[in-house]
Amino acid sequence: MTNLQSLAVVYIGLITLGAFFAAAERRWSAVPPGGIWRRDRLTDFKYWIFTPIITGSLTRSATLGLVGGLAILLDHSPVGVIGRPLPLWLQIILVLLISDIVGYWSHRLRHAQLFWPFHAIHHASIHLDWLAAARMHPIDDIVDNVCVGLPILLLGFDLRLFAFLGPALILHTLLVHANVAWSFGPLRFVFVSPSLHRWHHATELETRARNFAGVFAFVDLIFGTFYLPRSRPDEFGARDASLPSGLSGQLAYPFRKCTSTRTITVECHCKSEQR
Repeated sequence: MTNLQSLAVVYIGLITLGAFFAAAERRWSAVPPGGIWRRDRLTDFKYWIFTPIITGSLTRSATLGLVGGLAILLDHSPVGVIGRPLPLWLQIILVLLISDIVGYWSHRLRHAQLFWPFHAIHHASIHLDWLAAARMHPIDDIVDNVCVGLPILLLGFDLRLFAFLGPALILHTLLVHANVAWSFGPLRFVFVSPSLHRWHHATELETRARNFAGVFAFVDLIFGTFYLPRSRPDEFGARDASLPSGLSGQLAYPFRKCTSTRTITVECHCKSEQR
C-alpha cells in the first residue's frame, strides 16, 4: 500500500466515521458537545490536513532514514530475530503489544520537561472529541513514531504491517479521544477506552501522570499508572494561557517556549552572579 493509498484510507475512514461519531457523541456524550462549528473547530480541520500529509511524511522519512543509517553503520541490512519466522496474524499481535509498551514509555518521555512544549499541542484542545485527535506537533510525532517504529523495523516484522496498522491505529485514536462515556465494562482493564484516555487529557495535574498506554490498558496497570474513577473529567487543556489556539501559532509555540525558558534561566543566573 502506497503513502497515497494510506492517506486515502485515513480520509475515507474520517468521512465514514464522522457520521458515526457525531451521532455517538450526541447519544452517549461524556460532557455536553461543544458544537460542530465552535470557535476552535477550524484548527481541528487544519490539523486533519497538516498531520497526515506533512507530519506523517516527515515521520516516515525520519524512521526509514534512521533504519537505513543503522544498516550502513552496521554494514548490513537489519535482519529481524523475531518477526520473519512468524505467521502474519501473530506478527500483528506482537507488533501491537511491543509498540504499545514502547509507546507507553515514549509517551511518558514526552510528558517530561524537555519534550512537553511539543506534546502540549496534543493537549491544547479544551473541547476534547474525536476530531481533536489529529492535533500533533511534527517534532512530537516524529519522536514518538521513531521510538516505536525503529524497534519494530529492526526486529524484522513484515513491512506490510505498517501500511495496514498505521491507518487502523489512527482510527483507534479517533475512538479513544471521542466525547463518549464508554469504559468498555469488564474489558476496561484490557483495552484503552475513551473514558480512560479522557482522564489523561483532564486539566487536573495529578492525572497527567496517568493513562499513557494507547491500546492496551493493562500496560498502565503493570506500570502503576492506570486511573479510571467513577467520576468523569469535564475540563481539558494544556493549562498554559500563552498557548495559541491556531495551527501556525501552535507549531511555533514550543520553540518560543524553549527560547523564553533559556532567556529566563540566563537572566536568573546573571542576577545570582551579581549578588
